[in-house]
Amino acid sequence: MPDRLLRAEHRPGTRTGGWSTSGSLRVRGGLSVNLQVSFYDEADRRQRPAGIYTVQFNVLSPDARYKKVNPTATVTWSSEGNGVQRRLSVVDGASISGVADHVTVRVVDETADVGGDMIATPVDYFVTILVAPFPRPARGAPPYLRGTAVPVVVAGGASSALAVPNDSGVTTACILAVAEDGGLPRVTQRSFDPGIVFSRYVPDNSSWVGLFPQTVDLLLENVSIDPASTVTYSALWGIDG
Repeated sequence: MPDRLLRAEHRPGTRTGGWSTSGSLRVRGGLSVNLQVSFYDEADRRQRPAGIYTVQFNVLSPDARYKKVNPTATVTWSSEGNGVQRRLSVVDGASISGVADHVTVRVVDETADVGGDMIATPVDYFVTILVAPFPRPARGAPPYLRGTAVPVVVAGGASSALAVPNDSGVTTACILAVAEDGGLPRVTQRSFDPGIVFSRYVPDNSSWVGLFPQTVDLLLENVSIDPASTVTYSALWGIDG
């Protein structure tokens, strides 16, 4: 078929609908890596219309300590001027999907638990953002946002409240608990009304537990009667997408 008869969408060299950018971040350096994409343009029929798109991330550094850093992405999916926001922790291979005709991605460093020589010599690391059509591959775990910057240690008979973010698209939680000296972990999903409890369970360190929609915080408890016992908690928020 002569080239002049091929529709523009099918001609060799036509863009496939993917976008990418990359840049450097520094621990506590105040920098950001940004990408903004509109998927549909009436003046350019080669671009794809609104649909399901996936944002993928890559994190690399020549410094082995970069595994301790905590970059966080804010992804805003929008259509017809209205948007929904998702926040997730960025690790090498993280991805999130959404339905929209426009997406804005901003990655910043939120490392708060790195000390010692990393303060004296800040770590630089490299972040790549890639946007492409179609949903993210099916996986056992959702995109996640770190719920605890540093582990929370709870003594016997004590507790600590962990607020559920209301700006990130949180739908589930994975609570990791390490008990020592007879510590007994227990997690309670609570409402804004202290008298209302939605769920109470013993975390098993591997399951993602769905949050009731009105859950305001999780109460991380050590129900042991021995004050010398401890439970060390870490938390991940599961993000829709």
